[in-house]
Amino acid sequence: MKKTVAASELSSLRMAAGNERKYSRVIDHGKVKCWVGIGWVSEGDPTPEQELLLPHVIHFTNTEPS
Repeated sequence: MKKTVAASELSSLRMAAGNERKYSRVIDHGKVKCWVGIGWVSEGDPTPEQELLLPHVIHFTNTEPS
């Protein structure tokens, strides 16, 4: 089973508040992203090992009518 993390947990504010230790690298939209202290840097396509080890980002959308 893939590990997942909500995109809301990866905002700059959440990362600065301590999530950078928990989520230093993730897979987002099929690319490995690395937190570098001020934002995310793309490292390219994940290896098969990274696919299993790194959490995959889930983007939720608000589907309720306003």
